[in-house]
Amino acid sequence: METESRSQPHPVYDFGEFRLDASRRLLFAKGARDPLPVAPKIIDALLLFIKNRGELLTKDQLMAGLWPGRIVEENNLSQLISVLRHALGEAPGENRYIATVPGYGYRFIADVSRVAPIAMAGLYSKRPSPIHSGCCHLISFSRAG
Repeated sequence: METESRSQPHPVYDFGEFRLDASRRLLFAKGARDPLPVAPKIIDALLLFIKNRGELLTKDQLMAGLWPGRIVEENNLSQLISVLRHALGEAPGENRYIATVPGYGYRFIADVSRVAPIAMAGLYSKRPSPIHSGCCHLISFSRAG
């Protein structure tokens, strides 16, 4: 499995109709200001898939990566993949993002690109905070998060 490059400290990934802000662990539908309501383990799985895009990840590799040092049943992985597919809008049998390799594991098959974090939708909070500076009123936008 690939390790994350340190060349970009706050990676943002574009794939299909989604954008994932890895540093803030938020998943957005493209163009949306608010993140999708997904559990942290879904983000873990998505990051593992994206970092290993195109590679077959066995069930054992996925379980070790998602639940390190824990004994979990394979059914937990199946349920997690099902929830992830649902979050990504995949219908049963559809393979836009995740392909099942029966008896072995899964492969993330969507094209993925890294984008500059500033291009991320919803980076700034909706409420500006005023800063008073002598004769002028400046408005700064604080980072959400």
